[in-house]
Amino acid sequence: MSFRHLFIGLLISATACTTLAKGDDHYTTTTKETTTTTKATDQGMNESDTTLTRSIREKINSDDTMSMMGKNITIVSQNGMVTLKGAVASQNEKKKISRIANEISGNKVSDQMTVKK
Repeated sequence: MSFRHLFIGLLISATACTTLAKGDDHYTTTTKETTTTTKATDQGMNESDTTLTRSIREKINSDDTMSMMGKNITIVSQNGMVTLKGAVASQNEKKKISRIANEISGNKVSDQMTVKK
């Protein structure tokens, strides 16, 4: 096997591994006007967005009644708007997390959470 063939094989393998490792970290928000896809990597990097996400995460994690699933939801803040995504243990937990995020963000929350069945 020539160096060229080996190099091409390694390049294809690396590309395939990178593609598989990325996983599915995006989801779609649909409103009457638009459809947008939000990913965990879309987290705003300005201080107010990171502070907003951190505040919500700390409040959720400090609640001893919250399940591990609830504590591990995805929280993305972009320009003051918060998106919540992930599975939670119950409808009550979903409401509680949404209420926490709304209180901290000033009612700027898109609730994309689902209840695990």
